[in-house]
Amino acid sequence: MDFTSEIKSMTDSELREICVLAVALCAIDEAMDEAMRLFWREVLKEVFIRGWAGGNDAIVRDTLFEVESLKAYNRITQ
Repeated sequence: MDFTSEIKSMTDSELREICVLAVALCAIDEAMDEAMRLFWREVLKEVFIRGWAGGNDAIVRDTLFEVESLKAYNRITQ
């Protein structure tokens, strides 16, 4: 399926929200793999600090908590 026209018709705010959610997913993926650097977690923290999460503030905050929990769990089980 070609999403090009749908993406191009998005407002800056809509596109930013999708990008924020994509960064959150990347942060969760890296938290599940102990070998991965914590790059996306730091990007997500900065997104939250700068207030770029828009209507996704709660999702970003919960994702950051989940990432920290996953990392702690990985340390305990290793």
